[in-house]
Amino acid sequence: MREGTVLIHEVRDVWPQTLIDGYGMNRHHPFVLLLNWAESRAYRKSDYVVSTLEFVKDHMVSKGLEERKFRYITNGIILKDWEKISELGELHRNVLNEARQNGKFIIGYFGGMTALDTLDFYLDAIKKVTVSEILFVLVGDGREKERLEERIITEKIKNCIMLPRIEKTQIPSLLKLFDCAYMGTENVSLIKYGISLTKMTDAMIAGIPIIFRTGVENLVSQYKAGIIVDTAEPSTLAKKFEEMYYMDSDIRTGMGQNGHNAVISNYTYEHLSEKYCDLFPDKKDLRVLMLYHYAGSNKMGMSFRPYYLAREWAEKGYKVDILAASYSHVRTINPQIHQNFCKEEIDGITYHWIKTGIYTGNGIKRAITMFQFVGQILFHARSLVEELRPDVIITGSTYVLDTFAGQRLRKLANRKRKHWRT
Repeated sequence: MREGTVLIHEVRDVWPQTLIDGYGMNRHHPFVLLLNWAESRAYRKSDYVVSTLEFVKDHMVSKGLEERKFRYITNGIILKDWEKISELGELHRNVLNEARQNGKFIIGYFGGMTALDTLDFYLDAIKKVTVSEILFVLVGDGREKERLEERIITEKIKNCIMLPRIEKTQIPSLLKLFDCAYMGTENVSLIKYGISLTKMTDAMIAGIPIIFRTGVENLVSQYKAGIIVDTAEPSTLAKKFEEMYYMDSDIRTGMGQNGHNAVISNYTYEHLSEKYCDLFPDKKDLRVLMLYHYAGSNKMGMSFRPYYLAREWAEKGYKVDILAASYSHVRTINPQIHQNFCKEEIDGITYHWIKTGIYTGNGIKRAITMFQFVGQILFHARSLVEELRPDVIITGSTYVLDTFAGQRLRKLANRKRKHWRT
């Protein structure tokens, strides 16, 4: 274990490759070039690099990472949240219960609705299904929702319905009414690094089988928790839907149980947070500082991972602070702050809200908020270090620029450490 403050860089999306492959951005764009530099610097300067992507290590090594620094820590679930669940709203409850009472076999999608979620392909496949007893459901929200809903109406896809998004705590209640969950990934080069969908472990812990359209090995294939289909033909996916319907119920139940057992044994945040702790200094009164632009909570909405990890560490008695932006497009509720660096206590975690602008989409306004977030941390770095005295700094704001702030904070913390009382 190194002396002084430990700097950990977390990677959930491979930026800037995500912008290039997922959104068609020019690899020679100045912003992409800046991110390339930041990415390589993060791999070289951090003490450890953690990723939710199982197969990304070789890419990182090619960018300057020392192999010994790499750790794979995937997403998971909070077991306590699945023991204390929230009831579904009346609309969802009535629609799905009525469908089950009418003998429908429900295959459902839940979560975000973006171009990368392959929901057009889902609808294309649904149109090919000939079994009238199967009802397909989409629950969620996102940029593609209105267009997808219009497709269902104009193309008269009668065996498919769309329902509004629900709260994170209601997902267990929703999945109890599904017979099977569907998810898919766009066939782009990004998925070769691995898949870390939160909804995957949600469906697995719920004990329902999964139909997963992807060409990459993942937890569903590793634990035989469903059917994997790698196809560009909607009719092939449609046949897998029908195969799941006609399958012996004991086999379906066994798939669901495989997934449930795997998550309970390996992928709870209680377990995953301990893997992180192996990288921390051996110290009882540990102070953890997390830099996550989009950090949320169960009540606010995404991003959940920093909240889940922080909650586990807070319960262990660690002092956990999260620096997060006051606005995020992925949160359902954003904090109403009266001043910059306003503090809020949530479940034993101290959030420090950094004031940033409001934006829509992936344009220049969103990029400006990234510079606002990182720039203000850099500007206030000395006072932050004096106040928070971090033993561990974790950067994980998706877009890698926060690595500069993390490196600056670590440098200042190590200079000040000998003057601090322990």
